[in-house]
Amino acid sequence: ERELQQIEGLAVDWAAVADLPAAAARCDALVLSGTDYNPALAQALARPDSRVRWLQLLSAGYELLQVHGVPAQVEVTNAGSVWSPTVAEHAMGLMLAMVRRLPKVLAAQATAHWDGSIRHDMDVLFGGHLVIVGMGSIGRELARRAHAFGMRVTGVSRSGRPHPDADAVLPVTRLHEALAQADVVVSAVPGS
Repeated sequence: ERELQQIEGLAVDWAAVADLPAAAARCDALVLSGTDYNPALAQALARPDSRVRWLQLLSAGYELLQVHGVPAQVEVTNAGSVWSPTVAEHAMGLMLAMVRRLPKVLAAQATAHWDGSIRHDMDVLFGGHLVIVGMGSIGRELARRAHAFGMRVTGVSRSGRPHPDADAVLPVTRLHEALAQADVVVSAVPGS
């Protein structure tokens, strides 16, 4: 009997990941995270007895599919921008933790000793300049949230085309120029 683990209301069968190559012979579709795609599964999908014609990723990333290859008869869809708001909020949380020096504050709290000098190291996001490298769906969501915090936003993209959620967008050839002006930089580009 397999152990199931509950994650945010979903039952995850970790042992089933190892069974994915065998499932290719009896399933028409597979649903998995892009990080679960491996050479064994890629080989199984390429076999003549594979029935799989659709691979749905629960993640936005599909780097491992590019690395290991996907047979032409298999349609791949991903979660796309569904995770973009969550990732953007996480980035905002990390930015706030950075400027408010939360690691230092939490360390002082853990020792039950307040170091009054911490407050002199704290800063605010308001009025700061955020450079977002990659103006896809995550960059767009992050720019919206940064504007709500009173930040100026410069995007960096391959094309450098204007984006409605950024104050300015520079082409990647001007990356160093953008970085020199930044108070905070967030990389929102694909992993590969």
